[in-house]
Amino acid sequence: MAFFWHYTTKDRLDDIINSGELKVSKANGTNSSEKGTLWFSKNPSWEPTATKMAMTPSGIKQLSKKEQFELFGLGRIQISDNVKLYNWKQFKEFGGGKIKLLRKMEESGIRMGGNPSFWYWTWENIPKEEWINIEYFNGSEWVKY
Repeated sequence: MAFFWHYTTKDRLDDIINSGELKVSKANGTNSSEKGTLWFSKNPSWEPTATKMAMTPSGIKQLSKKEQFELFGLGRIQISDNVKLYNWKQFKEFGGGKIKLLRKMEESGIRMGGNPSFWYWTWENIPKEEWINIEYFNGSEWVKY
């Protein structure tokens, strides 16, 4: 069994659960031609690219995992192997964006500590019937939510 996780903040878990599905979203709300994507990772501890940005007095800052944990908590949802996901290479092939932008996304993700071979996606919402586990990080380990 492969483990695919949708990483998010702990404070978003209730909203996701209540909606009954993991929903695709657009990374850039200003680009109307962008197709909504739902991202997953095979990283078993945390997907660095799921770490949020925050406004600070000196401007926008990429949070560390520790900062995100302290501000919002860390959450994740594991999905069933029945869900058809595509890998990062397929994202580039299927028209996930312009090649220059995709290269920048990949480079940025690697700088953040991500590994493109862990990145998976779909253009479909995933209903809760396909979820296996919902967990949050308690400061030392992942536990059932």
